[in-house]
Amino acid sequence: MSNLVSASTANELNEDRHPTSINPEKIKAAAEGLANVGKAFAIATAIVFGGATLVFGMVASKLDLKNIEDVKIKEKDAVEPKFDSIKELSKMLGAKTYD
Repeated sequence: MSNLVSASTANELNEDRHPTSINPEKIKAAAEGLANVGKAFAIATAIVFGGATLVFGMVASKLDLKNIEDVKIKEKDAVEPKFDSIKELSKMLGAKTYD
C-alpha cells in the first residue's frame, strides 16, 4: 500500500500547483514598468520616423524635387554617367560588353 498519500502531503502538492499569494504591489510595479517601456517605445518610434521624414524632406528640397517625374529625371542624370564610365573602363580592360 505504497500508493497512499497522506492528507498533509496532498495539500502541499495542491498549494504548489496553485499559488494563492499574489502580491498586488508587485503586480502594480510590473504594470508601471510595462507602461514605461511602452512610453519609451512610442517616443523612440516618433523620433526615428520624424527624423527620417525630416531627412527625406531636406533631400527633396536640396534636389529641387517636386514630383515623381523629377525623381526619375534626377536619378537618370545621376546614374547613367556612372554606367557609361564603367562600360568605357571595361572596354579598356578588354572585357566584353553588351550594348
